[in-house]
Amino acid sequence: SFKEVLVIEVPEGKDKLYKCKSGFFIREGPNSQKMSRDRIMELSVSEGKIRFDEQLNKEFKFEDFNQERFSKFLKENNLFTGLDEKDILVSLGLAKKEKKIFFLNNAGVLFFTKNPQQFFLHAYLDCVLFKGKDKSEVIDRKTFRGGLLEQLSSAKDFVKRHLNIGYKFKGFEREEEYEIPLRAVEEALVNALMHRDYFFSGANISLFIYHDRLEVIS
Repeated sequence: SFKEVLVIEVPEGKDKLYKCKSGFFIREGPNSQKMSRDRIMELSVSEGKIRFDEQLNKEFKFEDFNQERFSKFLKENNLFTGLDEKDILVSLGLAKKEKKIFFLNNAGVLFFTKNPQQFFLHAYLDCVLFKGKDKSEVIDRKTFRGGLLEQLSSAKDFVKRHLNIGYKFKGFEREEEYEIPLRAVEEALVNALMHRDYFFSGANISLFIYHDRLEVIS
């Protein structure tokens, strides 16, 4: 038996990742394994050290910018400041000037380029209506590309076309009532579109409508 025992407790660090002179290591069972580049990237993303939407997109050229889409966004949100459009994009956190060169970040590319799928192939939304309670028979299918706001709007229209509608009366007024609240569907779509893992190559979103349910898969 030991007469004196010294116990040292090392708390988990809050500023990961930590590097020693030999590189980055991770504890796996009883062993410490040197991390690969992909593993370092994966942990950096999970720890919030690398944020996809904030990364400048060096492939972007200003001729890729969709002026019409951006002007529509400004009008719908009453964002008329008199500033140059590039300055507005910077103030919105969607762009940055680096060594006098203007870049959209990845979020800006997904919102306001002519063809976001040119940069991110899987950034699309697939909507499918099935006949029954499984995927054996497809009634309608649409794939929506373009900017995130257009994808959201198109998906909402798809849902409105295919959800059953009932009616309720308030006095002499008749109100439509969808079998699933549209606000709940919209919230699910927004979360899927804005929070999907764009680092993952198969990051497309699927919306499935069955006879008895609606699924949003990210």
